[in-house]
Amino acid sequence: MLKAMKSGKTYASRTEATLGGQTIPLEFSAVPLVDDSGEIIGGLELVLDITERVLYENRLKEQNHTIREMSTPTIKLWEGVMVLPVVGVVDSMRAQHMMESMLTKIAETYAKVIILDIHGVAAVDTAVANHLIKITKATKLMGCDCILSGISPAVAQTIIQLGIDMEAINTRATLSDALTEAFLMLNLEVNKKKQ
Repeated sequence: MLKAMKSGKTYASRTEATLGGQTIPLEFSAVPLVDDSGEIIGGLELVLDITERVLYENRLKEQNHTIREMSTPTIKLWEGVMVLPVVGVVDSMRAQHMMESMLTKIAETYAKVIILDIHGVAAVDTAVANHLIKITKATKLMGCDCILSGISPAVAQTIIQLGIDMEAINTRATLSDALTEAFLMLNLEVNKKKQ
């Protein structure tokens, strides 16, 4: 309240209080009181217990984290080969999460090739296209090759129209083609079993 009275402005903040060994989240607002001539003559402070709101906010954060994890599952296909199938809308925040997820999995599994399959992505903008390029470069820095597969005609047109240089990016039409390329990169061979 003193801060509001000194500044003449409304002041709001969050804090915690401990009562009976229990920590309670609080939100308080302080407003200066002025007389008819505009002089500050006091202040009014409102303190609210926001325990329920904080619990709700924490649940939302957990749900958002779970949804992000489910929407960007990095899957081990083969020893040294991972795939990240991407479906739906990719915005800058999701693209950043994809990069973090891929880099973490590369570090955990020592993957040598990761396939970023965007078959389920209908459209990209400049920011997302740039994020895809950053993802491929970041994986390379970790000693892992990235193959971009499943580029739709609409996405390919957008990338060309945006003038984005894809020369250094290893691309394949389908996930199957990308897996074949990954096997070649790792000097692996798949043989049909004779019956």
